[in-house]
Amino acid sequence: MIDQKLNSIGQELKDVHNYYLPIESYPQAEKKYCLKWFEKDDMEQFRGKDGFSEAIAFQEHCPDVLAVAAMNGDEIMGIAGASEDGCDLWQIGIDVKEEYRGKGLAVNLVQNLKDEIIRRGKVPFYGMVSSHNLSKSVAAKAGFFPVWTEIFGGPIKY
Repeated sequence: MIDQKLNSIGQELKDVHNYYLPIESYPQAEKKYCLKWFEKDDMEQFRGKDGFSEAIAFQEHCPDVLAVAAMNGDEIMGIAGASEDGCDLWQIGIDVKEEYRGKGLAVNLVQNLKDEIIRRGKVPFYGMVSSHNLSKSVAAKAGFFPVWTEIFGGPIKY
């Protein structure tokens, strides 16, 4: 119905994002993997590297401030990163290499990062495109619940 109304004025829905906040009473994360932490000054090493753009995005208005990686020796299996989207709001993103998916790695990394963000006195949140069901599952299993939705529109492109 929203899209139909927008169409009547030459606009259309472009994207819908869902955002989640942590459940206060959710248990702390287990340390299931060999974890390596990266602070704000460590992020530059990831610039231009394929496979980590959801975790470390290099957005000027939302700088990357913290990340945690699950390691297999010197190889990063997956990484969860946090960007400072507001003074006290840090958004979590996650990337897991294809060969390591389906083992709970994303959930564990998001949980560990969420716990550390809270320990630092900030509010972690998790956002995704509304059609990304895998991300919704990771958010729920990591102890997040849906709180708000953003809807983006724009001119119809024929």
